Amino acid sequence: IQTKVNNRIKGKGRGAVFTPQDFLDLGSRASVDQALSRMTSDGTIRRLSRGVYDFPRMRQRSAKLLYPRLTDLAQALAGPRASLQPSGAKAANDLGLSTQVPARAVFLTDGPNRDVRVGQLGVRLKHSSPRQLVGSGGPTGHVVQALKYLGRDAVDNSVIAQLRSRLDQDARRELKRGVEANRRLIPDWIQRTVDQIVAPAAG
Repeated sequence: IQTKVNNRIKGKGRGAVFTPQDFLDLGSRASVDQALSRMTSDGTIRRLSRGVYDFPRMRQRSAKLLYPRLTDLAQALAGPRASLQPSGAKAANDLGLSTQVPARAVFLTDGPNRDVRVGQLGVRLKHSSPRQLVGSGGPTGHVVQALKYLGRDAVDNSVIAQLRSRLDQDARRELKRGVEANRRLIPDWIQRTVDQIVAPAAG
């Protein structure tokens, strides 16, 4: 079991975050827990919190272990098949629309609520409705959540220009498709804003 768990972890690559549930197809929960415990003891993996581990990335020059990416941590907590969406505050910060860094990264999910702290990182999963999870995992979800967070009155030409600059052509195409496929779940003013973001550049 340990060899199979080890091979799967290394196949995911450094930075991967996982829980025992990711390996239950390989053996019993007790055998998986034992394998993860041994790999933690020998330094192959790192225990981040109760039942949460990673195959840590390292800073090349100093070989210092780095914390996992927040999205990877949140997805591991939610489960591989769960929908995951950054909250409005995090989405706005990710897209450069807000300089305020949330003290705790909040992600919306169709799974249960969960709250975990890893070192200085805080992650909260918040069970949400399908309307809040529109476009999860892609630019549609990011942009819609960020615009909702800012509010209609705060979205001006500078916001539209910032989003156009942050999203490459493929992302804008995906954003357009995502909004068109979910129009009944997205406020009209956000749909009009997205139309401006994805419109061809003048000239």
